[in-house]
Amino acid sequence: MKKIKRGLSPVITTILLILLSVTAVIIIAGVIIPFVKDSLCGEKECFEASDQLTIDTENGYACNTTDINGNRVDITIKRGQKEVEITGIKISISGGGKTKPYDVMGSSDVTMFDDSDKEIPGTGEALTYSIKTDLIEFESAEVYPVTACGKTCDMTDRAEIESC
Repeated sequence: MKKIKRGLSPVITTILLILLSVTAVIIIAGVIIPFVKDSLCGEKECFEASDQLTIDTENGYACNTTDINGNRVDITIKRGQKEVEITGIKISISGGGKTKPYDVMGSSDVTMFDDSDKEIPGTGEALTYSIKTDLIEFESAEVYPVTACGKTCDMTDRAEIESC
């Protein structure tokens, strides 16, 4: 008996190669698109927020004081007029060769100056925060906006800390 060999026709081979290519593209896109989307999260918001938070030293505070509870820095943060979604603020206090970061909404060391509930300044609004710190020397404060996806943006302002 003679064996009959049959191969795949060129049409079937072409269709299988196209299906394999489409499947590979779908799988790769399913991995890469979320990865790129997550890595870009907050970039647009950070760009828009780049000039929206400032330390108001003219009408507010950027000063330190010592009382019976220890050292405290009072700092007024002013928000610009642009509608940008800022869900948090981080403040960094430097002095004596040390820098200490504070998350305004998440740190128990940060309170509102008037002892009200903590909040982020609204558009065009300025709020003053009191920060309890273990730093002894004070040089400067820096402010960083936080976006809705939790990304901390670059510093938007820096001010020297003086005595109250």
